[in-house]
Amino acid sequence: MSDRESITVAAPEQVHRFVTATIPAQASTSNNPAVDRSLAVESKLGDLHVSLAHYPVLDRLSVIVLRAIHLPLHKGISNPDTYVKVTFSKGNNVLKVKKTNVKCDTIEPFYNETFHINATSDDLPTCSLLLSVYQSTGSDVTSDGKLIGRVLLGGMMYARGKELEHWTDMLCQPRTMVKYWHALGK
Repeated sequence: MSDRESITVAAPEQVHRFVTATIPAQASTSNNPAVDRSLAVESKLGDLHVSLAHYPVLDRLSVIVLRAIHLPLHKGISNPDTYVKVTFSKGNNVLKVKKTNVKCDTIEPFYNETFHINATSDDLPTCSLLLSVYQSTGSDVTSDGKLIGRVLLGGMMYARGKELEHWTDMLCQPRTMVKYWHALGK
């Protein structure tokens, strides 16, 4: 008997009960809950909404930084100027670094900026994508601002939890934009 024959499959009604019990009621407002994970999980450092898509024929990864919410206010600053730095790495080698435009005077910036990165399907399991949210210092253009928080997306070598799930969903659904909210961490 092979391994395939020994696997027990649950009845469809059991699967439906499991799926409906694990998906919050708010998620059903999305048109396609498997692709659009628009639930914001509030964190102390804020949340970042990101969309990923891989186009295997073009060997291209598209990253859209959509928006950030609940960013913390630092002492003495009422409305920070923020931007997101996108770093794409393969193993320990940084291949590409890009930044969004600075969004002024808001703690809930709307970026909606797209970055295209050349990456083959074979390379993606060993790659990672670091998205860092910074508060612009404004005084020195050449230096990075103050780090608010970051999120690391990638394969099992780099990410866990929702970050790994986002990366895996993107790989399993080529040519489809997969959106997720990510809680920022240090």
